[in-house]
Amino acid sequence: MTTELILLRHGQPELQNSLLGQTDSKLSDFGWQQMQASSLNLKDIDHVITSPLLRCKQFAVDYAIKNGIPFECLESFQECNFGDWDGLSYQQLNEEHSTDFERFLDSPNKVHPPNGETLSDFNTRIDKALELALEEHQGKKILLVSHGGVIRSLVAWCLKLDRLSNILFRSFSIDYASQTHIELFHGESLPNEEQWHHAENVFPLLRNLNILPRGFS
Repeated sequence: MTTELILLRHGQPELQNSLLGQTDSKLSDFGWQQMQASSLNLKDIDHVITSPLLRCKQFAVDYAIKNGIPFECLESFQECNFGDWDGLSYQQLNEEHSTDFERFLDSPNKVHPPNGETLSDFNTRIDKALELALEEHQGKKILLVSHGGVIRSLVAWCLKLDRLSNILFRSFSIDYASQTHIELFHGESLPNEEQWHHAENVFPLLRNLNILPRGFS
């Protein structure tokens, strides 16, 4: 049995050039256009899951209702909580917190924003949320509308990358309104099993990464 997981990052938010974690900024008009364009190739979706933050939820709920698809908002799929830095512009971070911010970017596994979520806790939160979603919707085609950090974490898990490395922050781009497709196989074994990352008999395969909507690439 296979479960298809389509990861759709939110479009451009109104609050830009900022460390946007759980600060709630809705989509800009251009962000709506991006999401509408990206959704044109979505077919046969069985269930929609969305982060409760407006930049994800507004479009996800609208899409689900218009297409008669059941949906749910799950707090566990929110972006990382950047604590006291959440919502600050990059300019302000570089001017007022330059040393600590640079340390965070270089070693996110060792340094986290004041009163913010650790990278380890963030990944654990995403893992638990995914496990519950797969238990409830096994064998279905799921659309998950979420955030760049969440999608990076899931792709890194799929590819067996070090999720505590700064490569996910500095070199691993997930663009606005882009789609990433993961196929998850459920079972006791698969051909060439040693090549797969597996936990609880779930074998993920990355099909497509960071697909941009036509006209927005």
